[in-house]
Amino acid sequence: MASPPLPSPATTDTDYSNDPLIRDGVIDAAAKRYGYPLGQVTLRLYVGKWAAQKTRDERQTTTDWALTQIAGGGPIEVYGLDDVITLVEAEARSTSYRNNPVLTTWKVLAAAGLLRPPGDAAGRIISALPPQQR
Repeated sequence: MASPPLPSPATTDTDYSNDPLIRDGVIDAAAKRYGYPLGQVTLRLYVGKWAAQKTRDERQTTTDWALTQIAGGGPIEVYGLDDVITLVEAEARSTSYRNNPVLTTWKVLAAAGLLRPPGDAAGRIISALPPQQR
């Protein structure tokens, strides 16, 4: 059963998600290697920046496509940078110690006042970056 490709140009970097034969092989190998039943293995797609399209929102296009792709235990999960930042920020607010360099970095940047406030249109990107990188 062939699934339709993602509606954007595919490159060799995305063959694992676009080509069901490769994707299924990766998921099967991961399940065997780590001892999980196939139904407990999920595939996640993390997107750092969404490309702009003239006719449709790229995030919605990608999410719609991913929902049609059954990979391991269900459809491919899609997460954007904003999703990751929201989770990291919530974890960083915890007063429990966790040996995690990402959370430590977030706490240091927050304490130094180098994070943009919530709701900033550009997201929670470090405000100390030069203007051309913001």
